Amino acid sequence: MAVWAQRHLAQLWQTEALLPDDQTAAMAHVRLPGVYFKSDADALSDLLKKRHRIHVMFFGLPMLGSPEGRTAYWVRPCFQVYITHEDVEALGQAVLECLDLLPAFKAAQLWRKNLQSHRSSHNLTSTAAVSITCGASTCMPAAHRPV
Repeated sequence: MAVWAQRHLAQLWQTEALLPDDQTAAMAHVRLPGVYFKSDADALSDLLKKRHRIHVMFFGLPMLGSPEGRTAYWVRPCFQVYITHEDVEALGQAVLECLDLLPAFKAAQLWRKNLQSHRSSHNLTSTAAVSITCGASTCMPAAHRPV
């Protein structure tokens, strides 16, 4: 199953397997397409968990011959006896879908982080932050109204 899975995923993602078939046991190792930063790999992992309830391990390896010293990220799905071809196909499609969503997801994560930082630095509660965003001075808390 692992050999079939790494062939299938490498073909679907147009990447490659890390190890030859004869060195593959119960784990496949396939390069993720276009993932060169840990923050992208972490965000992809979060998206897979949140949208598809899929948990797989990602790891980075230096790209051989890369003049910039780039890192390629790889997926390492494990294959217990209950994993089916359909599970592997679902993983392959889920990764492609989540890669399309990655820029928006990372932007949303940054926005949430900045909002939380803003709230804590101004000692705001969620209600106050919502009131401030309405833009009219009448709905702003008195302490935040322009003078």
